[in-house]
Amino acid sequence: MEVKKRLRLFLKGIHDSVLLRKISQKKRIKVVFLVVMESTWKTSQLYKLMKEDPYFDPVILVCPYTLSSDEYMLDKLKSCYNFFNDNGYNVISALNEESNGWINLESLEPDILFFTNPHNLTLSKYYNLAYEKYLSCYIPYHYEVSKYDLNSQYNSEFFNFMWTIFTPHVYALNNYKKYSLKKSKNVKNLGYPLIECLKLQTGKSIWSEDGRLKIIWAPHQTINNPDLPYSTFLIYADFFRELALNLKNEVEICFKPHPLLKKNLELYSEWGCERTKEYFDFWKFSDFTLFNDGDYINLFQHSDLLIHDCASFVGEYLHLNKPVIFMEGTKRYQELYNEFGQICLNYHYMADSEKKLLEHLDKFLNNKLTSKIDEMFIKIDIEQLNSSARIVSYLKDAINGEFKHEVRQFQKPYDNQQAEQISL
Repeated sequence: MEVKKRLRLFLKGIHDSVLLRKISQKKRIKVVFLVVMESTWKTSQLYKLMKEDPYFDPVILVCPYTLSSDEYMLDKLKSCYNFFNDNGYNVISALNEESNGWINLESLEPDILFFTNPHNLTLSKYYNLAYEKYLSCYIPYHYEVSKYDLNSQYNSEFFNFMWTIFTPHVYALNNYKKYSLKKSKNVKNLGYPLIECLKLQTGKSIWSEDGRLKIIWAPHQTINNPDLPYSTFLIYADFFRELALNLKNEVEICFKPHPLLKKNLELYSEWGCERTKEYFDFWKFSDFTLFNDGDYINLFQHSDLLIHDCASFVGEYLHLNKPVIFMEGTKRYQELYNEFGQICLNYHYMADSEKKLLEHLDKFLNNKLTSKIDEMFIKIDIEQLNSSARIVSYLKDAINGEFKHEVRQFQKPYDNQQAEQISL
């Protein structure tokens, strides 16, 4: 089996080299971003730079989520397409309504594919058949803070078949070196484009403009998964609804669930469809709450506090220099996070009970719960800026066979005691 894997990788490398030579002769490069859910779209700044550059022709292809019912799939396909269309992206739906079939990637004539999710959530033609055929890149939809099955995280066929993986920090790079068959030969540590979006994008707030404080509650979807005990939703669901009612004159709470939480609750015997609908409707239709299960850049930017148990948000929200509370779902929660995740958790206020959470909230309401960000994290923050420009520069250099010194990777891990300045 190991020999077969290595042979396939070897052949894929030859195939990619042939493709690279072909597109190096072109004056314009067609880049197709494959997106299943708008909540995992973390590369808007990269898309923007490509759109402004005559060398690139970027387009979004919205692909179907096929792990649920047809009704759910079509609903998510439509909402995802509308998100990109409403925000002015060059977007195409994978569903051809005239033929009632799925379009073929060949019709888009892509030179490079960008995957926004490593999991097999869609049709084969937009997943394994795609990365086998085309030059493929991957930018993580999360900050690479988790530690669970490291082999599947860094050594699956998906990762090994990528032409280039753009990883957000040196800790992830080191894991690819340790666990991947390719030993990180296809990995470039050039930063995390989402951070630029959080820092640079602006827009009218989606929150109510009534002077209330703005709190996000973001529970994870793993409600009944002992191997990944992130979610605290089942413990605190009623608590947060009561909190929203009791503080409605002082605080606007946004319920921002993981996109798969609703589906998992509907399948969970103690909840089911009716109870789940009633709970979600409370947050969607109450005149004093907010609901969001999609893109969250604006939501984060205009908020005052995040309360969560989501690995994806452990590092992201810190870049806004606002207080953040982490809900401990298990006493062994630290085992679920890698070295970078541990660094990020140090900047959180921790809560393992309603009592502890209320203590934090009391301080927050009295303006005594402040950001824990220090000089070390400010340096991490600075390093993440311009990641999209570095990726664009790297792609140009790689296509044309030139690797300029100014497009180089971060090499040093962050020291939790004393941050080392990393030259960009």
